[in-house]
Amino acid sequence: MPSPRALTCVLLVALAAAPLPAQAPETRTARLTPAPLEAATFEQLADASGSVTATLTGTTLTVAGAFTGLRAPAASATLHAAEPGLRGPVLATLALDGAAAGTITGEVTLTGVQTGYFRDEWLYVQLQNDDYPDGLLRGWLVVPEAPTP
Repeated sequence: MPSPRALTCVLLVALAAAPLPAQAPETRTARLTPAPLEAATFEQLADASGSVTATLTGTTLTVAGAFTGLRAPAASATLHAAEPGLRGPVLATLALDGAAAGTITGEVTLTGVQTGYFRDEWLYVQLQNDDYPDGLLRGWLVVPEAPTP
């Protein structure tokens, strides 16, 4: 009869070898609205808007969205990390197709800390250009609201 210690070792080895269940993808959405700017600039962006969906599968974040209504063309789209309402560092550059209107796409491999930011709703997408490097449109990735019945 094997000893309790031997049985424990066999059990631990069996658990370690067992495949982990796949994690279900997690989705967040963002509504892109004019970034905080002075009143005169805000009027120029009053008709600008957009939306983004980001899906986390494992550590891969896939971003897709669209924007419209910019009077000044967007030059780049970026993914940032910060608490809602604050500005934070760039984590990745996203692909931008279009100038005054277009699409945003990208695939980013997140670190463990960045995955935590995603789950805590501390990631945001921002569009900017040379005249407005601090952002034209911005939106935090949040859990989508459940549809109303």
